[in-house]
Amino acid sequence: MLGDGEYDGSDWIRALQRPGFEYVLGTAKDTRLRSQDGERFQGKELSVGEESHLFVSASPLSSGVWTHFLVWHERGFKEPVYLLTNQKVGLQAVGYYRKRFRIETLFKDIKSQGFELG
Repeated sequence: MLGDGEYDGSDWIRALQRPGFEYVLGTAKDTRLRSQDGERFQGKELSVGEESHLFVSASPLSSGVWTHFLVWHERGFKEPVYLLTNQKVGLQAVGYYRKRFRIETLFKDIKSQGFELG
């Protein structure tokens, strides 16, 4: 499952916890999270340099469901991208999320570039 912030809610994350189901979801920089040691934080409080990744286990405060939180920043990004995922390797999650942009282009073409399917 690839999705943006509209899919980062507690109920949705809980539903995605089924065995064999993989997800990478965009989330906001101010999403409230809790680390495994109980410390509360928001993604925007974590500093990452250009071309770096920060991968931590966390729980969105309202869900209580453990997930991984990834801050992804590359050269050319104005701001880091914040992701929630059950992938065990951060770069694998980034690889999946990159595909989301191709899917968005396909949906745009299907809906507004003459196909009128939307």
